[in-house]
Amino acid sequence: MQLMDYSYQTTHGHMFPSFPKKLSGKSLTVNFKYNGLSDVIYPKCPDSNYRHTSIEDRFTWDRELATWKLFVPSDNKVFAWIPMAYNQSGSSSIYCGRIEIARTKSSGSDNYDWYFNLEWKSKPDPIKMAQPFTVTTELPDMANKCGNNQSRTQVYFNDKKNGLKKLNYEDKILGRVNDLYYYFKTPDNDEKLEMVEPCVIVKAINKKPDIIIKGRNSTSISSKNLKLHVIKQDYVAGLYSIKLYLKNEFEVPDFYEGEKVKMTKMKFKKSGIEEISNSDEKVDLTFELKGFQLVKFSYDCPSYSGTTKVEKIFYFGPRSEEYVFPNDHTLYLQNETAVQPNCSIHGIDFGYLDSVTVDNGTVHLSELEEGGAVKKKFKRVKDFIFMPNVDKNNVTLYCFYITPNGNITLVETFIKGVKVVVGRRTNGEPIHELRMESAENEKLKSKLAEHEKKLEEHNKSLFQKLQDKIGIYGAYAAVIGCCLLASIIVVVILILCFVKVVKPWIVRKKIQSRHPNIFVFWNEVSSSNLEKYSELVQSKKYVPDKLKGKKQLKVIEGGEEVDKDTSFYFDDTLVKCSREINYEIKAHYISGVSPNRTYIISDGPTAENVKYFWELLYRENVGVVVSIIYLEHEMIKNSNNKMLYWPEKRCKYGKVTVELEKDVQSEIPFVAIKKFNLTMQGGAPKKVTVFHISNWREHGIPHTDLFFIRLYKEVSQHAGSRKVLIHSSHGSGSRVFMYTYFCCIFEVMEADTTTDNPLEVVKQVRTRRYGGSISSMEYAYIVKSLVTFFFERKMLVDVTKHRLEFSEEYESFIFKLNLRDSNMNSDIKNFLTFVNVIDDGKLRDLVQQSEKTQMLKPSDINTKCSRFATAIGQNGPRKARYNDIPCLDKAAVLIRGKGPKDMRSFIHANEFRYKYGNKERKIIMCQVRLKINIFFNLIYLF
Repeated sequence: MQLMDYSYQTTHGHMFPSFPKKLSGKSLTVNFKYNGLSDVIYPKCPDSNYRHTSIEDRFTWDRELATWKLFVPSDNKVFAWIPMAYNQSGSSSIYCGRIEIARTKSSGSDNYDWYFNLEWKSKPDPIKMAQPFTVTTELPDMANKCGNNQSRTQVYFNDKKNGLKKLNYEDKILGRVNDLYYYFKTPDNDEKLEMVEPCVIVKAINKKPDIIIKGRNSTSISSKNLKLHVIKQDYVAGLYSIKLYLKNEFEVPDFYEGEKVKMTKMKFKKSGIEEISNSDEKVDLTFELKGFQLVKFSYDCPSYSGTTKVEKIFYFGPRSEEYVFPNDHTLYLQNETAVQPNCSIHGIDFGYLDSVTVDNGTVHLSELEEGGAVKKKFKRVKDFIFMPNVDKNNVTLYCFYITPNGNITLVETFIKGVKVVVGRRTNGEPIHELRMESAENEKLKSKLAEHEKKLEEHNKSLFQKLQDKIGIYGAYAAVIGCCLLASIIVVVILILCFVKVVKPWIVRKKIQSRHPNIFVFWNEVSSSNLEKYSELVQSKKYVPDKLKGKKQLKVIEGGEEVDKDTSFYFDDTLVKCSREINYEIKAHYISGVSPNRTYIISDGPTAENVKYFWELLYRENVGVVVSIIYLEHEMIKNSNNKMLYWPEKRCKYGKVTVELEKDVQSEIPFVAIKKFNLTMQGGAPKKVTVFHISNWREHGIPHTDLFFIRLYKEVSQHAGSRKVLIHSSHGSGSRVFMYTYFCCIFEVMEADTTTDNPLEVVKQVRTRRYGGSISSMEYAYIVKSLVTFFFERKMLVDVTKHRLEFSEEYESFIFKLNLRDSNMNSDIKNFLTFVNVIDDGKLRDLVQQSEKTQMLKPSDINTKCSRFATAIGQNGPRKARYNDIPCLDKAAVLIRGKGPKDMRSFIHANEFRYKYGNKERKIIMCQVRLKINIFFNLIYLF
């Protein structure tokens, strides 16, 4: 009995009542029919610890299902609950995996593919069981329905485009009306049901929206005890956009986007406003009007009680409140009653007829009875007011209508006509046409008179014609005036030609004579393909001469042959104070390049050597520091950020005392300017200005070419002729060289008319500091900024409109890069952005930076790698494979269960931890000894 009980508890086949009674073939299917309201439910599949009838049974998950993030395993990994949505085309089936069922009467096992087939007996209606709840950007807490433990509550959203999506409580969402959120309580380990329903379905609702017409201002008025909204326009016909607008809602302003609104045409009557039957129409984003109209929009807004009606009536009317339509003309036959001078009582829907006016006489509709006698020339017959006895050839009626906010007048002139035979049909019947009375006679007389007048005028000279019109003296004055006017026109044309053609040519020649080199540069750039031209920055032609012909030096590190650092070739340009600061900061003069000032390219200071950085600024009498340190916007507000090395109050760094004098407002976004006073014992006080650029990402370029131009102007204003030091957060990457190249190229080409190739200046800069490689995209930005600056400083003139073509080519070049960026996978976008911009120049820059970044100095070995130093100094068996590859105490790997002070715990290895998403990963970097028993022990322990 105990064995049976134990077997029952450790096997789980009894928890699948729908499991087939007989098995055949190579697969089995668990069928389940659901007869509930929800369109998303939790069916059950076996998990890795599932044992069907024997503890020797095994279940293996389907690989594709195992990677699906929507399923929820039970705590004991016996079952997995998989959300499934209603399929309109039929039943839904999933492949859970493969089960191995041990044979009872013989050895071995039988393998079956396990399928779960789910069928809805009837179409589900989740709205009936959904609970309305106000949803904006956070999921509501449904503890009253699903329990207080949020970690055991799973929430799903059935996206119409992308299908089911699993949500976390802390996720930010964008609620939309009638969105359904399915809450499932994680089933217990012993749950016997093969399917569970949501513990609650939440239907997203919000406060009532307002109905607005986008881009149109409306005025609220009260008419017939109703509130109307008037939109005035000169021309109403056309398309309009409608929106269900949530007032004062900034988190989900488009909550009701895509909802259909009912549009109903209304009729404005003296007794009130009523709907026009069969005029309802459902509209979503736009609707069309063909003239002035009165329209009601209504929307059934979901609410806690079901639905709430939201209605709004708009009057699309003329701009004037007393509008008169243009006169319309109508021909009619006096002896026919079908068409007679009349006004229609129901001629328009947005107003009702009040009166009719003819020949200064007015009759009001209230004065005329249906079918009554003629009164004031008019008679009412059903829905029309007729003028039966007309004794003139034409008569004009003014039909006066009252509208919701004023009145309008329809003007129509009725003209008596006659039937005229204009031809005959094949059967001999005459073809009639309605024409104005006596029209043919009037037309003949008019033609004869016009012919005689033209004949008389033809026989006169031009001067006689002019004399007949304005007299003899006027004729002479007109002739003299025409001659003067012609002379003035000729002079004006000559002046315009000078201003538009000659003067620009003269100006261009003057500027070209002062800056011929810049025009040569511009002709080269504007006539070349920008993308190909920018690739020249990577040409070996512009490699420093001191590196050409040099053999790459090799050294042995860790038993491998590697390239030796070549930065020692540039020691001749190190700043003079390098010895005083113990060579803690690598800084090089960019001297002899710019005629205006000396630039310094420097490493960025670290927390350990910031005191030497301030001492360098003092000793080198630096006027301006351009500090390129990227920070997120939230970090910028934090003045205590560790990446910023300057103080907010008086502070001493080694030998130098630094005190913030003031903050200066910059006109450039994300550029902060700070002025500091520096004092050093035995020396005079000095001032330095720090420009902090906080939004320029590494591997990126500024959004506009005006950034370099404005930055250069402000730096030059503060620096004068003093030195300018440029650095970034670490090393001297492409951002530092980009700005240095821009400054030097501009200053050289402005002063030296023989320099027309910017890359010659680039080469000069590269001879003074190691590195200097940039990508073609970055050089294209420098060229674009230079061209813009040359035009701004009137050093270039564009006569052939090449500037516009050049700008379009540059924008197209950058657009292609941004287009790739927009199509990137968001999970690896940062990496793909880097790949998007990398080329030979950028890769070379990264290699040069990596040779310097975080490299230990010999003096650091005993302090930061004391265990390693002790290990290689001990007698006995070797504990370190290579004596030239130190490992840090801070990231030491300990073995044999010993503490850090016991050298028996030492192994030549370091531990590296990093996070990706919410997970943490550890990497152990180890130099394996020849005897690898300890290495196997390390693998076992970690």
